[in-house]
Amino acid sequence: MPDEETPKIDAEDPGRTHAATSPPASGQDSPRETGQGSPSTDPHAASGAGADSGGGAAQAQPLSVADLLRWCTSLLASRAWQAMGLVPDPATNTLSRNLDDARLCIDAASGLIDQLLPRADEKERRELQTLLANLRMNFVEQKERERASRA
Repeated sequence: MPDEETPKIDAEDPGRTHAATSPPASGQDSPRETGQGSPSTDPHAASGAGADSGGGAAQAQPLSVADLLRWCTSLLASRAWQAMGLVPDPATNTLSRNLDDARLCIDAASGLIDQLLPRADEKERRELQTLLANLRMNFVEQKERERASRA
């Protein structure tokens, strides 16, 4: 629809999957979090490109670079939670831990977040910083747990 503005990915948008960056808060291995969610992992869902408005086929609209970075950040955060063993891999529905992969995902997400912060409003900046802090805090906890199990 020509008069509609392409929606931006918002961490509070109900169209996102909460499990991607906010693992369940139950159990001993639950990550600490402050209510941070994530956008959908479908890049076209964020721009409304995959949605049908009921009046025929929707036209695909390209994502802005900032929206693409938001989507990539969400994917990296989701993979970091999985690599920390806090969220099951959706393909296998199993938990596995690879803290080297988790560190790589967190560092890559941090780089993208650094690029997004100057372009984000205050609410989004706070959400991105909270996401990164939650990932880092949970990584440290998982690393300490790994060290304790080896001792």
